[in-house]
Amino acid sequence: MAKEFLFLSNTLFLIHYFYCTIVLPVETLPRENYKLTYEINSTKDIMDQENRNSFFTIFEMGAPVQKVPLIIKPKTNFYTITSVNIVPNTTMPEITKFNLSENFFKTYDFYDEKKSNSHTLNWCRESEFYFAEECCSANDTILFYHNVNMKNKTETNIYFELMRNVQDNITGEIGLNLYDAHRRIYNTFLGIMKTNNLISNYYWYFDFDSWNDTKGKIVIGSLPHEDYPYLYSEKNLFFTNSNPSTRLTYMEMKFDKIYIINNDTKIYFCNEAEFRYDSKIIIGDHEYEKYLLKQIDNLIKEKKCFNDTIRDFDYFGIMNFYYCKNDKEIKKKLEKIISPIYFFSNDFNYTFEINKDEILREKDEYIYIQMLFNDITRKWSLGTVFSLKYKFVFNQDLGQIGFYKIKEGKNSNKNLIVLLKAGVIILLCAFLIFLGIQIGKILKKTRKKRANELTDEYDYYSESKKEYKSDINNDLIGNNNYIN
Repeated sequence: MAKEFLFLSNTLFLIHYFYCTIVLPVETLPRENYKLTYEINSTKDIMDQENRNSFFTIFEMGAPVQKVPLIIKPKTNFYTITSVNIVPNTTMPEITKFNLSENFFKTYDFYDEKKSNSHTLNWCRESEFYFAEECCSANDTILFYHNVNMKNKTETNIYFELMRNVQDNITGEIGLNLYDAHRRIYNTFLGIMKTNNLISNYYWYFDFDSWNDTKGKIVIGSLPHEDYPYLYSEKNLFFTNSNPSTRLTYMEMKFDKIYIINNDTKIYFCNEAEFRYDSKIIIGDHEYEKYLLKQIDNLIKEKKCFNDTIRDFDYFGIMNFYYCKNDKEIKKKLEKIISPIYFFSNDFNYTFEINKDEILREKDEYIYIQMLFNDITRKWSLGTVFSLKYKFVFNQDLGQIGFYKIKEGKNSNKNLIVLLKAGVIILLCAFLIFLGIQIGKILKKTRKKRANELTDEYDYYSESKKEYKSDINNDLIGNNNYIN
């Protein structure tokens, strides 16, 4: 048993040794760090919270080490770190989306190149990007994890773009798009990681126990079946091509069918979709909105359901949303009206689903239909309620989107990992008990042998002593007879 466990451990070590991987810890940016656009806890604010849900990671960089948070933007190619030192005699850009709080900076900080002994500044110029006034070419040491257990960091000196006077005053950002607008990779995060041999390929995926968790990780340079061979199998990994129109939309794909089933009739919608990781919300196509409006038209006329708008700051502009009064009768009607939405892919040979519980959300006095729409959108945008619910992987260099054909419950990974850990602990305990018993037997045998030896020695000594006494007594008797 112990030999098998040791073999498994060595195998996993060799897998990680041959696959160059970077693992970044990920957290959800707290709500207080966004620019508040609407009245707190209003219906607009509640939907805005669901729509703006960015992840960030922490770079430990410089000497001495500074903890710098970077916002993750999977669809962009930006890889920038903001300097705490601003350009003299200039005004700061407008705050439009983010507004990092004082509480946030109790733990983290802007990068200060002047405090780092390992920093190199190559050159600076006026920024060509709209969100900053100055861009500098820079290098510094950064600590990276290289396994999914996130132990034992290594230090690497790598290039990044140092920004000054940045819009929203954010501390930096990482885009997971491999190419920039000119199809260059030298200044993108993935390109720099590959150039420095920190990753062996351009695969990456998010790793969360549940789609609604606030903490997880990004794994870059390997695939789930390599990192978790006890959870995923390569034979269950299927690929499809991302949108072939341009590599800049590599997180988009065409499903063969997107539909709902209403009274045993399938109703089909636009089959193009993109994956989105900075929002929990599903953005539906225009045809689905028209269908939804027909279904809730009477409820709207009766003023039991309502519509309103919020702004999507990244891609889609003004978005429509719908919500209803939270009472039992309306809830029953909504559960009849709202059908699961199905996404079928022939390449994956799988039908994905967004169920009613993921579409309807009760919050205080209202029930929200967790979807956004506008008059322009002709494709679906699949937020984390979909994109983290299933295990997808991406590789822009190959133009691929991968999927592990295992429909997992929210806590299946977590439960399995807990069971495996418990199994390992039980095996270790059993091994230690077995080892203790064996050692105990050896010690017992040694003590018994020693005891027997001591007994033999004692018996030998006792007999010798008796013989000695007997000889003395005989001599004394003989002497007494002689004297008499």
